[in-house]
Amino acid sequence: MKTKLTFTCLVLFGLIAVFSACKKEKLTTEEWMLLANDQLKEMEQLIADIPCEQQSDVTIEEFGGAFSCHLWYFPVTPSIKTRFVDFRDRFLQYRSNYVNAIQEKGGIVEICFDQDMSFWTDTQPVRVDCVGGNVKLITTENIDLEEAESLVVELYEQIKHYKDTVTCTGDEHWYHTAVIGDGYDDFEDIPYTPMHDYATLKKVLSTYNSLKFRILKEKGDVGYVDIGNRIPKVECVDGKPVIRYEKQ
Repeated sequence: MKTKLTFTCLVLFGLIAVFSACKKEKLTTEEWMLLANDQLKEMEQLIADIPCEQQSDVTIEEFGGAFSCHLWYFPVTPSIKTRFVDFRDRFLQYRSNYVNAIQEKGGIVEICFDQDMSFWTDTQPVRVDCVGGNVKLITTENIDLEEAESLVVELYEQIKHYKDTVTCTGDEHWYHTAVIGDGYDDFEDIPYTPMHDYATLKKVLSTYNSLKFRILKEKGDVGYVDIGNRIPKVECVDGKPVIRYEKQ
């Protein structure tokens, strides 16, 4: 009888332990975000000491988070690839759990739609360099200002070529974006469609805008872009996409 009672108690304690563990796994949004940030730090630490001798082995890993337009870029070598992927996958899982936790509490997480963005400005990788004996990823955020100014001139030539040569048939779905000019009140309209060189165009425009905003900020020009109350509409006219505006 005593043995049977002891066994029953052990089973009960086991069930309580399992139930408690399940309840404990219900983390808060803040806890999920902290866990995700920890994995991000692990990735940053992992790639911090790649020696310059391995620069030729480096590939740039790109990934995005759930419900986010933001992309992360990391220089990775074959020797650290497996560990990097483990950290990355946990990071993305925790980010996804963070979003789920918000939604379970009745919160709303907006999905990023490219066609709703007036400007593509996400930080972009430029190249992999050797700095202080270690590999460093040069991006639009840490590139030398003088080089940034030179690069935007080259990129703008690519943008002009795109605008001069892009064509339409009338069957595509066209959207509208823009590139920043010499100030926050100066911008240029760009028509685009996901059906024509979308990925390449987005990278060029994102790099250009990111550099332009960086240059304006470094020069002390602080402000925001106001495109007014115009509603852009792209029409196919004589084989060219033309942007027209309607007032709200």
